Amino acid sequence: MRLILGILSAAAVLYAQSSSSIEFFDSTGAGKTATFGWKGTAQDGKFFLENSSGTEEMSVRDGNVTATQFTGDGSGLSNVPIEDGSVTTSKIADRAVTDAKIDSLSWDKIKNKPVIPSGGIADGAVTSSKIANDAVTTAKISDRSVTEAKIDSVDWHRIKNMPDGFSDGVDNESSGGTTSGITGVGAGPGLTGGGASGNVELSVDFAGTGTLNTVSRSDHTHSD
Repeated sequence: MRLILGILSAAAVLYAQSSSSIEFFDSTGAGKTATFGWKGTAQDGKFFLENSSGTEEMSVRDGNVTATQFTGDGSGLSNVPIEDGSVTTSKIADRAVTDAKIDSLSWDKIKNKPVIPSGGIADGAVTSSKIANDAVTTAKISDRSVTEAKIDSVDWHRIKNMPDGFSDGVDNESSGGTTSGITGVGAGPGLTGGGASGNVELSVDFAGTGTLNTVSRSDHTHSD
């Protein structure tokens, strides 16, 4: 083990020294295997550690440590700066990014989005801009969840189980735009025919025999 204490000056005369060094090194034969110590000026001095080729492996200046590399788990280090872009996907543990760490997230980045709930869509709960075109299919709509208020218009041919009077596509069950409300026509005294649905007809119930097909007034007379 050799110890070298060196005091460097610009001339042999006595004046204030400009720099100095204290170095310790081990050697094998005539060559150094490692050197460590302190060197430099009072304003720019540093502690250092060099390898056998003279490459500086580590230095300490003004409390800042500079090294070629660090090994170990780094558990004792604190306030270690992280370079931009150095945290890659492989560096992040699964489920390590919590909701509090997320500032914003684009809609197209969300996977396995929830489907429409079985109770239907509450007014104002999901806006049109949040649903892709044609995304709400028949399977996504709960039975009986589409109320009259949700329907804008329906083509006539889409209506099923309509009354008999409308099944032929002709509205002949109303007059002047007002529904008659008649559900059946019965034959009263002196009449025959009638019916509960469809086209019905009433006829006079003639008594006796004869060929006339008219009904007499109440003040008529008979003659021989």
